[in-house]
Amino acid sequence: MNILILLLALLAQEVRVSVNPALSLPPATVRAVVTVPRHPDNRKLIIILADEEEISVSEIPLHGDNEQPQFVRIFDHLSEGRYRVTAILQRNGKQFQAIADFQVGVTGDGQ
Repeated sequence: MNILILLLALLAQEVRVSVNPALSLPPATVRAVVTVPRHPDNRKLIIILADEEEISVSEIPLHGDNEQPQFVRIFDHLSEGRYRVTAILQRNGKQFQAIADFQVGVTGDGQ
């Protein structure tokens, strides 16, 4: 069991994603920051924004450890709803993933 926990912790360090703000009012602008450790086998970063109705995919080719460690995506004009940003790092046959959820909503009684 301890080996599994350690393995999950190591995989989680491969790619990270953060979203700011985590709660907004529509029309919202949200900033996603994806952190990728430099590695000679880095080949592609995929950033996905999804809600219940739509999906947006950005693919960024990587050239090993010569890339910048952070990638920023701005998502604007977002309507009310729950969203998920998924970052997928691809390395020569391996894939690592991180997820951040956020919400664009209304306050109070919904008016």
